[in-house]
Amino acid sequence: MQYVRKRKRFIKNILIASSLLCCLLLLVLIINIDKFYAKFVYRGSLEGRVVIPSRSSGHSFAPSPNMILPSSQTLEFSVTYNANGGYYNNDSEKTTNIIKYKDNKIEEGRYIIPKYPTASFRKWYTTETFEEGTEFDINNYNGPDITVYAYSEEKRATINLGELTSLLNEGTYNEKSYSEQITAIIQESSFPSFLPEDWINSEPSAYKTDEYHLIYIETHDDNLPIVFWFTCQDQQLHWYSEDPNPIIKSSSDGLKGFVSITNISGLENWDTKELNQMNNFFANCSSLADISPIRYWNVTNVTSMNSTFSEMTSLTTPEIISYWNIINVTDFTKMFYNTDAKPTLYLVAGEFDSEGTYVPYGD
Repeated sequence: MQYVRKRKRFIKNILIASSLLCCLLLLVLIINIDKFYAKFVYRGSLEGRVVIPSRSSGHSFAPSPNMILPSSQTLEFSVTYNANGGYYNNDSEKTTNIIKYKDNKIEEGRYIIPKYPTASFRKWYTTETFEEGTEFDINNYNGPDITVYAYSEEKRATINLGELTSLLNEGTYNEKSYSEQITAIIQESSFPSFLPEDWINSEPSAYKTDEYHLIYIETHDDNLPIVFWFTCQDQQLHWYSEDPNPIIKSSSDGLKGFVSITNISGLENWDTKELNQMNNFFANCSSLADISPIRYWNVTNVTSMNSTFSEMTSLTTPEIISYWNIINVTDFTKMFYNTDAKPTLYLVAGEFDSEGTYVPYGD
């Protein structure tokens, strides 16, 4: 029995000694944790935001919240910005821009947005093929040296038919509005010679003569300009843009009320994929017989064709639109009101009622 008691006491003492030793080791570790951490892990903090000079992009550099940097180590790397078809400082030969960063600031160089003849810069990628997930953000980058590639998108011209029609109706020729006089809409192959080089910054009213009237100029920061002008002698509306396929934005009425128009050549090149409604688009174009130029218009996103071809009393080629993709159209009210010739719409089976409203079967 005495032997058993001694054995238990011995084991108890061993456990107490082990516990004390563990506590001692833990205390030593706590006291020296700072040195241990500094040896194996970078420590320190980055505060504030350093903005990189930029003329237009708002491009900036700020440390990532996940970035751990040793207090005694310098963060230093360079980024080669490849314009990827563009150029810098109006110098077509300068296609790369190298910036050196040190301690989270620009050490050498200056951030510049690349320029393109007919495109606009969008963002940077770390791959030349712009794979998803390879976007480059200097705010979350801390080395090593890297080359990034510019992604750009082609500039487009935009036609706002609502504004164009309004301006046409404000102007007069032979005491009638331009829209009442127009017999054709023609695309020109070259920039109109009668306009000076600085025409974009000039007032349209400065270009009016007995031969022509400049009707409308539209340009936005990222868009190519487009110009329309009316020639009095042949009563035609002309348009020109460096974009051969300008985009038509959805607008009420379209070419409504162009009662004298007989030719719409030039409209075949208008990009209609952003149209979502075509209400009254050709309404009251009572002299227009041939609509062949719009045969291949993309109307997939159009949801309303209320009175689109109403009062086109001279129309002879309605079948031109027979294969239009009108599956998303929900409003066909008076689509061909008071128009004798009507098409067969093959992609949405139905028939026209007495008011020219198209009624799909099953509705």
